Amino acid sequence: MIDTHKPHLTPMYNPTSHLVYAARGNDVRHSIINGQPVMEDRKLLTLDLAEIIARAREMSIRVRSWLSF
Repeated sequence: MIDTHKPHLTPMYNPTSHLVYAARGNDVRHSIINGQPVMEDRKLLTLDLAEIIARAREMSIRVRSWLSF
C-alpha cells in the first residue's frame, strides 16, 4: 500500500502513471505477499533487522581479510 498523501504525489491525476513515474520505495507503507503482511507502517514483520545487520558486519570482517591494503 502506497502513502499518496505526499507533496511529490500531489495532485494525482493518473494513479497508474504516478505509481510508475513518481512513487518511490519509501512511499510504500504496508506490504502483503501471498496474503501475509510482511511490512506494516514501514516496520518489517518477518525479518529481524538487527540480526541481519549483525551478520552483515560479521561477513564484512571476512571480506576485509581477503583484501590487501
